[in-house]
Amino acid sequence: ELVKSKYEVLKDLVGTPPKLQLNSQGWGGHQLAFNTLSNPDFSIVLKTCFPNGVKTVTEEWLSIIKEPGLAWWFMDDGSKQKAGVRISTEGFSRQEHELIAEWFATRWQVRAKIRNSKRGMFFLDMPQDAAHRFCQLIEPYVLPSMRYKLYKPRCRPCQNCGCVFIARMEASFFCKNPTCRKARKATVAKQLYLRDREMILQKMRDRVLGNQKEMTCTVCGATFMTG
Repeated sequence: ELVKSKYEVLKDLVGTPPKLQLNSQGWGGHQLAFNTLSNPDFSIVLKTCFPNGVKTVTEEWLSIIKEPGLAWWFMDDGSKQKAGVRISTEGFSRQEHELIAEWFATRWQVRAKIRNSKRGMFFLDMPQDAAHRFCQLIEPYVLPSMRYKLYKPRCRPCQNCGCVFIARMEASFFCKNPTCRKARKATVAKQLYLRDREMILQKMRDRVLGNQKEMTCTVCGATFMTG
């Protein structure tokens, strides 16, 4: 579906529709592919994305990317993680990653982090809040078959103020508002107090019962418990 959708966008610049063929240099046994025709417009793309013949991220390139472009990029190279999303950008340098991360922060208000991969390269990582913001931007443009990649955070209303927030843990019920944080601490302290109070009372009960002995009254002969 992803390849066919790309074909629909570019079909005026394509001579032959996508064909299924053996994939000798990538993942999987087969691939669906098509080739574009020669066109002067591609020279503009080549000059923008491959200055000096090398694919290089520049401010000029980033400045022309809109929400649909972000969606296509993510559908190609993005993936969902347990607590966010990542974009496989291992082909770019550290300096290029810093440029992309700054662009995400200023243009899209998305705080992307630069991570080191096992191969000594870099990739972009978006934790929960950033991933939620990013996926909200691109969701209208993501194909139905590719929406499994979108990050859907656990959201719930704060028990103190009622605003909806992203719960980082299953047991999180308060948002980051300072007042709500104080309310959370007070709630936790009360829960600990009640737990410890019951534990202390139970120990006292156990001690009393453990010290009790059965005695016989020397006057009337009746039995009773003492302790």
